[in-house]
Amino acid sequence: MTNRLPQFIDYEKRRPKGTENLNGLLQAIKNNQRVRFTYHKIWTDDTQIRYIEPLALKESINRWYVVACDMEDNKKIKTFALDRISEIINTSEKFIRPNDFDVNELFKYSFGIISGAHFKPEKVKLIFYKPEAEYIRSLRLHHTQKETKETDDEIHFEMTLYITEDFIKEIVSHGSNVKVLKPNSLIRAVKEHHKEALDLY
Repeated sequence: MTNRLPQFIDYEKRRPKGTENLNGLLQAIKNNQRVRFTYHKIWTDDTQIRYIEPLALKESINRWYVVACDMEDNKKIKTFALDRISEIINTSEKFIRPNDFDVNELFKYSFGIISGAHFKPEKVKLIFYKPEAEYIRSLRLHHTQKETKETDDEIHFEMTLYITEDFIKEIVSHGSNVKVLKPNSLIRAVKEHHKEALDLY
C-alpha cells in the first residue's frame, strides 16, 4: 500500500539500526536455539563475543532489544540492544526455556528496559499543565498511568513504576510543564538535574 500511495504516506525517516536481526532472533526464540554475536559497547570501542539463550524481544523508545540468559554470566537475564549487535549466528544448540519467565512481568514496573530485584516500584504522582497534559493523556508515560483529577489548567496523574535514571530524565525533559508531587526521591532527583543544568550556564 505504501508503494502504491507514496504521496499520501510519510513514514519516519529515522530508523533504528539492528532491525535486520529481528527475524533471525525471533526464529531462535521460537526454536529455543542459542545465539552467538559480537556486541559493541556504547561508551567505548570495546567489542565482546556474547553467547546467549534468547527469550524475548522488546521495543523501547523506537529501539529493539533481545532479552536473554547470558551464558557468559551464569545465565543472568540481560537485555542487549540490537543496534549494537553484529555478526549474529543462530547455533544448532538447543536450550530449555525457563518455565517461570514472563517478559511482561519482568518489565511490569519498568520505564524502558531497566528491571531487576534491586529496584522497588513506587507510586508516582504528577501534575501536568495543559496543553502538555493532553499529550501525556494521549501517549501515556506508563501502562499503569491513570488520571486522578482535572481542572481547566492541569491534569493529575498517578502511576507505579521503578524510579530509574531513564524515568527521571523523561520527567526533566518536560521542564516547567510538570510538577512532581510524590515520591520525595523523584522530587530530589528532578531538582538535582535542574540544578546541574543551571550550573552549566
